[in-house]
Amino acid sequence: MDLNITAALSGSAGMAGLHWLLLEAPAREALLSALKRVLEDGTTIDAIRLQRAKYKPGRYLTTYHAVELRSASGPITRLIEVNWLPPGSADPRGERDAMLAMQAEAIERGLAAPFQMLLAENADWGMVAQIFPLDADFPKLARLADPAYVQGVLAAEATIQPSAPSYRVTPIRYRPGQRHVLRYDPIDAAGQVDESGTLFAKIYNSDKGARTFDVAARISDWLAEQNNGISAVRRWRISPPRTWYSTRAWSARRSRSCCAN
Repeated sequence: MDLNITAALSGSAGMAGLHWLLLEAPAREALLSALKRVLEDGTTIDAIRLQRAKYKPGRYLTTYHAVELRSASGPITRLIEVNWLPPGSADPRGERDAMLAMQAEAIERGLAAPFQMLLAENADWGMVAQIFPLDADFPKLARLADPAYVQGVLAAEATIQPSAPSYRVTPIRYRPGQRHVLRYDPIDAAGQVDESGTLFAKIYNSDKGARTFDVAARISDWLAEQNNGISAVRRWRISPPRTWYSTRAWSARRSRSCCAN
């Protein structure tokens, strides 16, 4: 069978078409070409690693990748979402003006490099991609990925004391339109990472985070009452200024948890 993007997305090519889109050279080269067009000069792509795929026959294929890059400042990994769409499909990334405004904020905060832009396209393949921290459904994700903003929020919370002078922010899960998980590693004055104070923030754009936190809190309290040696992480609520996201975070070693509304 002569495979092409239309046949693969429609489902008429069966599993062979999906395999071709996910793993074969033509689709990889199309994605590589789109990403190269938005990279800074002097930056190379070492690998594009597929992490997850979601396929709706006749509608779309969404793939999530970790892109391993090498720039003048050293190696870096960036998370991306890619949508492969039939001709005439609406852009699932959101309203264009909102995406461009968020992209401008990310660039201003220094979060785009080594990309020049966080939106990439390849029209011949019906492909549109966005790069962390872009997500029009989470307009405040950029600031939650900004180490300076994170440090200010956590420094203002007595529950996170002692606060670090800086934090390294690493995206663990990037799911535009759904949810995100970020890792906050505290960095001391000497520039060393203190993993004993690492936090993981799970970010929602609805009240699901608050409801999930309440369920986890009840389970934790119930386990504590049983006194049988089984326990859950401790938790608390944080309310970052100027944000309405529901955020959960756990420390890696201190069994601490927090939730922000």
